[in-house]
Order: sequence, then C-alpha cells, then structure tokens
Amino acid sequence: WLLAQPQQKLIDFGPRLPHIPPGFISALFGSRTTLTLNRDEARHLLGDGDIISLAQQYAAHSGLTLICRLDKEGAWICPPDGNPESVAPYPITVVDSIGAGDAHCGGLLAGLSAGWPLRQAVDLANRVAACMVATQGSSQPPDWNMLHEYFPDAATLPAFPTC
Repeated sequence: WLLAQPQQKLIDFGPRLPHIPPGFISALFGSRTTLTLNRDEARHLLGDGDIISLAQQYAAHSGLTLICRLDKEGAWICPPDGNPESVAPYPITVVDSIGAGDAHCGGLLAGLSAGWPLRQAVDLANRVAACMVATQGSSQPPDWNMLHEYFPDAATLPAFPTC
C-alpha cells in the first residue's frame, strides 16, 4: 500500500529498521520519499563512518531525501540532488528522551502539511523534539505558545494556514 501512494512520503522506520527487508527500502528509491533517521538508525542503514557524508552518498544513489537527527548536534537534510544542509539544534537540558523521534516527526509533518519549505519544517521539528525531551513523559506535546516560551529568541516561523 505505502509503495503505491503517489504523493510525497515521510518515513520513520524507528527501532524497527533492522527488521525492514532491504528490498522494501530499495523499492522506495527514486520516489518522492523522505527518510528520517536518528543516529543509530543512520548507522544501521548507512554503515560506520561520517554519517553526513554517508547519508549524502545514499541520498544521491537512491534519489531519496534523508533527514539525520543527531541529538544535540541538530539535524541534517541530505537531498538527492544537492549539498547537505545543517539545521541548528535548540539546546536544552534533557530530562526524558522517550518520544523525541516521534515528536520530531510530528513537528516535521506539521510544517510540511502547512506548506512550509523542508528547512523550516525541520526547524519546527527540532523545536518540538527539544521541548519534548526537556519534560518528563511523552504524553504532553508542546503547543505553539510553549514553543515560543522555550525559544523566545528563535527565528519566527511562518504562520499555519487557517481553515
């Protein structure tokens, strides 16, 4: 079903990545797909070495965009047809890292669904994930006001469209 969808796809295999058949991943090659990976998932998929260099090579070979989430180092966007781009982290004190990847994906999807460029959507995702890990428990995602409260000096993001 997923492979048959014509629209842009965002995939986060998460800790199940080692159980995903390589043929399934290679079937995504050349499609309008963005894979988002944390540091461990990137090492599993790409091998050992400089994650960003390996991700850029993989993106160029596969035709996929990779987003590498590297904790306190922020995130990197590795497009298939361009140079890797760093998206700065939002430094916080980590209290609980449970749900950080899901929060990042949620922020990314929110930005993309609002029609934002990928870089701004990843910036929003970095903020959402930073807020999540700064609090205990993963059941209370940050709202727009909380994002502004945590990061008052951050660049202004575009408004979400109203319905």
